[in-house]
Amino acid sequence: MSATTEPAPTTSSDLARLKASATVLLGLILVQLVFAIVVLINDNATMKAIHGGFGYLSLITALIATWFAWRWTRTSGATGVLFHTLSLPILCIIQIGLAGAGLKWVHVVVGVVYLLAVAGLWAMLRRRN
Repeated sequence: MSATTEPAPTTSSDLARLKASATVLLGLILVQLVFAIVVLINDNATMKAIHGGFGYLSLITALIATWFAWRWTRTSGATGVLFHTLSLPILCIIQIGLAGAGLKWVHVVVGVVYLLAVAGLWAMLRRRN
């Protein structure tokens, strides 16, 4: 008798999902950037709350991207992408803590770093097939 084995998970679908989540995350960050600029110019409580809401959406999306990166890395071996993606929810949690502590300018600097990290992930994934 021959034993049947389960097929290996397809890396293309995990990579496509990772690319999609990175694109959504980049879009969320760019929208969040607009609200951040508005908050810096005019300290509006409503805009600050909307900016924070997009921050929480970014955290959820970064966690989803990390999940897809982990699944894709199991078959592709691209650990650099996994660790880059893993840094995103960590940066998000730091951002939430900085905002809660009222460290405005440190929050702004880490926000710029976060934006660059997300853009870097998006650019890195564009080259992958």
